[in-house]
Order: sequence, then structure tokens, then C-alpha cells
Amino acid sequence: IEPHETIYSNRAASFIALKDYKRALEDAKGYQLNPEFPKIYKRFFKAHIGLGHIEEANYSLKKAIEMDPNDSTNRADQNMMDEVLH
Repeated sequence: IEPHETIYSNRAASFIALKDYKRALEDAKGYQLNPEFPKIYKRFFKAHIGLGHIEEANYSLKKAIEMDPNDSTNRADQNMMDEVLH
């Protein structure tokens, strides 16, 4: 199977669900295959939040929202980020 950003993104989501944030970050490298794939930035966001990397999480979320402003999870993710920042 050829590497594909969707595969990395889905596996990263699985690692996030398991709270294995370091492995999720490793799989979020799928952005290298397609830097215009917004979901991978959501994976970065959640993995960085889980690891306490606030600055990186905030950057990743902003990038994801910029790339896909109509994503239905944006509001909840932004609320999560706001709680961490305040």
C-alpha cells in the first residue's frame, strides 16, 4: 500500500483515542504527503493538547480552521483551546 495522508490521519486519530499522543504525532507526519490536508492539523492539535504542548496545539488548530473553516468540529476544538489558554 502506498503511503497516503488519510491512512496516517486515521491511525493518528486511533492513537489519540488511546491517549498515545507521541505515536499520534509520529503519524501526523502524513502532512508531508499533502500539506493541504486539514484533518492532519486537527490530529496535531489533539496530540499536542494531550502532551501539554500548548503553543504547538494553538498553531495547529489555527491552521486547521484556516484550511477548513466549515468543519463542524471547529467550535468545540476552539472552546477546548480557549479553556487551556485561560
